[in-house]
Amino acid sequence: MPLSYSDPFVSLTHSSIDIHNYYMPNRRSRKISLDRITVLFFEDQSSSKISYTRVWGRGYGPVYWALDIKRAFAKVGVSSAGRSNVVLDLGGEDKVGFTVLDIDSFMERMRESLDYHVVIVNKINMIRSLFLLSLLFISVLSRPPHSMDEIKPIPPMDQPNLQEAAAAMFESSSIFKEKLLMEKRKYLSRLDHSKSIRFKPFFFMF
Repeated sequence: MPLSYSDPFVSLTHSSIDIHNYYMPNRRSRKISLDRITVLFFEDQSSSKISYTRVWGRGYGPVYWALDIKRAFAKVGVSSAGRSNVVLDLGGEDKVGFTVLDIDSFMERMRESLDYHVVIVNKINMIRSLFLLSLLFISVLSRPPHSMDEIKPIPPMDQPNLQEAAAAMFESSSIFKEKLLMEKRKYLSRLDHSKSIRFKPFFFMF
């Protein structure tokens, strides 16, 4: 299949992407079908945080990065003009990170080939947003479907059972009120008795 984009780091067709120098230590490439991509992030290397990337291998996120030595030195004056970091979320497994030389041409071809549901994010904190969007995507997929066929009508109330329940509730409330009044009378009688004992010596003085 003819290539729609190619540079030393990646090759792109209308159905797949081939990431060069991906696997360690033999530098084998990794081929990914475009229909597996759920979220795509891209960011200029000069604005990427060094702590979130790696020259090669597993980084923060977790993102497994393809080899690019200049990726780690973009913040310290090493020329990486035009280079951008790209992260692909394949849903449920480690994220894939790699470098692209011409991000404008690459993204133009990717937008032509990707499905409409793929989320594309630019100029943000890639790793945190990737994690949050992945959780959102998983929660949406795991939500049970709802349809009018699944909604069952509420059965009509059984009138005799309803009357019995109301009568039982009224009876239990009456018993509770009687017990409450009884306890109140006991408390008042004990209170009166304690007062009479407390003040009895005082009255005997007169």
